[in-house]
Amino acid sequence: MTRLALDWKATLPPGEEQPRAKVKAKAQAKPARDRLSMFKIKDTNQDGNLSLEEYLHNFPDQAEGRRRFPTFDANQDGTLSEEEFVKMGKL
Repeated sequence: MTRLALDWKATLPPGEEQPRAKVKAKAQAKPARDRLSMFKIKDTNQDGNLSLEEYLHNFPDQAEGRRRFPTFDANQDGTLSEEEFVKMGKL
């Protein structure tokens, strides 16, 4: 079986033997949003804090968002400061 795989691999054009490299390159082409940028987008009223409603806006799993919010709220004031959001509650 190994011999068959190696024979097949030898028939591929140069560079085609590593398809994962292409997938990885595509994944790296789109830069991930950093948490500070995400905070600024979510802070719709521009008050420097995220309410639960702002935090949950466009959150893919609302139940998971409600579970995470209190763990990020280090001072337990019911809002997330920029620092709490960026550092995910680890001040």
